[in-house]
Amino acid sequence: MNHIPSEKEKKTASHHLSALEDAIIEVGADYDFICPALLLAIVSRETWWGWCGKSYSIPGSPAGRGDYSKRAGEISSRYHGFGFFQVDIGAHENFINTGLWTVPYESAKYVIEHVLIHSYKYLESNFTDFEKPSLVGATVAAYNAGPGRIRQSLRNGDDVDRYTAGHDYSKDVLSLREWWAAWLSNWVV
Repeated sequence: MNHIPSEKEKKTASHHLSALEDAIIEVGADYDFICPALLLAIVSRETWWGWCGKSYSIPGSPAGRGDYSKRAGEISSRYHGFGFFQVDIGAHENFINTGLWTVPYESAKYVIEHVLIHSYKYLESNFTDFEKPSLVGATVAAYNAGPGRIRQSLRNGDDVDRYTAGHDYSKDVLSLREWWAAWLSNWVV
């Protein structure tokens, strides 16, 4: 893991846990890999639940923005990641424009349905010989780099994280998933 979640991070995560669980029930229940620990881990990697420092515009808030940079074809720097999940405006502009990215339940629901399940189905249809753990890792990598890039990486025989941030995104998120799963099993309300 690249970091161990702090007390602030755990407190913020626990405050929003029921929203994640409700989103899973509504749109992700048919996919057993979509669990609270996975969503907690994705947010933990993306924003440390809003406590990742100067790179997140409103510490501890679901309305924060990150990934402030100038991408190819842009005239100036701007925010590209929105909310705890850092939903990318380049790929999900319509959702960002609704403003629902500021609501953890809506953001989780969107991420489950339009990013995780979409990537899972896309990769599953392109690689029929995938074993479930590999497909989950590829799906997590696709959350960061996009399913097309992960497909390209796998077709070339490259590591699934070749195009991900830090070249370790899926491995880190899956490690964080195990950490959050252990935390959840010991968590008392």
